[in-house]
Amino acid sequence: MPEKLAAREDRGRVFYKPCIYPPADHGAGAEYIKAFLRFLEHRYGPEEVRTWPFEVWNEPDLPVFFSGTRDEYFKLYEVTARAIKEVDPQLRVGGPATSGSKWVRSFVEFCEKNQVPLDFVTTHQYAGDPIGGVEDQGDMEGGELDFHFEAPDFSGMREKTLLAGQRAMMPDQSEQKELPNDIFIKNSAVVKEQAKGLPVYYTEWNENAGFASYTNDTRKVAAYDVKTALDVAEHVDGSSIWCFSDIFEELHPFPQQFHGGFGMLTQDGVPKPVFYGMKMLSMAGEERLELGEDATKGEIGIAAFRRTGETHVLLFRQKMKNLKLPKEQTAVQLEWERKPGRVTVSRIDEEHCNPLKVWEEMGSPQDMNRREVEALKEKTALRREPWPFTWENGILTITAELGVNDLYFIEIEA
Repeated sequence: MPEKLAAREDRGRVFYKPCIYPPADHGAGAEYIKAFLRFLEHRYGPEEVRTWPFEVWNEPDLPVFFSGTRDEYFKLYEVTARAIKEVDPQLRVGGPATSGSKWVRSFVEFCEKNQVPLDFVTTHQYAGDPIGGVEDQGDMEGGELDFHFEAPDFSGMREKTLLAGQRAMMPDQSEQKELPNDIFIKNSAVVKEQAKGLPVYYTEWNENAGFASYTNDTRKVAAYDVKTALDVAEHVDGSSIWCFSDIFEELHPFPQQFHGGFGMLTQDGVPKPVFYGMKMLSMAGEERLELGEDATKGEIGIAAFRRTGETHVLLFRQKMKNLKLPKEQTAVQLEWERKPGRVTVSRIDEEHCNPLKVWEEMGSPQDMNRREVEALKEKTALRREPWPFTWENGILTITAELGVNDLYFIEIEA
């Protein structure tokens, strides 16, 4: 909220200290929104701006982002949505942009009852959240949050850095707790029902909502995000992994190239395993084949896709913790009329698409020049490689050894 419009100066506790209080005068707030939208349409053209869905606020259910009640947010949304439609009825607006899939039912009912414009529903979801009291299961009834904070244990810190301190204050929840891997799947199904036919967008999601979790730079996030993207596809119209890059200063801009930020790219643009996991999904054919609802539910999951002349198989072994377990021998068998022309595999495992490991082998340099960054990107890029297979009596068999949180993308040419 612009400081001069806010009812009082209430600064959020994140790095850039935003004003998080509702406006003193909602009429003035509406005029501000209308001026902003007229500026956008003048600069970029109405046709372009109409392609931009406008989401109101960010996680108003959390005191760190909104200094107000649920009802105050609903009022703020109402004023904002009406202002947007007054400027251009073809602009799209939605919310409530909450954490943990919360407030959706009451929000939709509020908009229906008061005839408030609502074109889509948005919310967020993480498997584990470092802020105490955020219900992992999602507060479907919109109750109050019970915040608590445990004093961090700094006794085990071997280095006195901001990063080490942050990891002591907000430890990696996914490694310390037994977090289920289906929270997003279950909650998105409920949200879809609560949205009453409106498009549902999860505008922020990932495994960890942490800024410094070591495992954010590992393939564990890739396996979770790929599995989750596959599992929620029938419930969600669009989604955005948070976030695209580690250039992110909500808490503190850490200098380390790999500091456990939850971006898909490092600060210098080095793709992490999760980036390549999403690339695997983008490489897959447009037609997803029906393999049964349990195909992605176990520790070892599978999805298959088809495009003209090609079949794609995505194999993954997903666990919520980076455990040192023996590899699992896995075989994929398909009915295949004639011997395929070629089978290739792209891998994300300990030796492939693992820039964190290579960076650590370099001595974990804080400062890298452009040549070193490009060399790291090249060495850890996703690559296709020919893969052995057998074809007997119309059955094509492809085998792979999957370590914990490994991903294999298999391409079969007819």
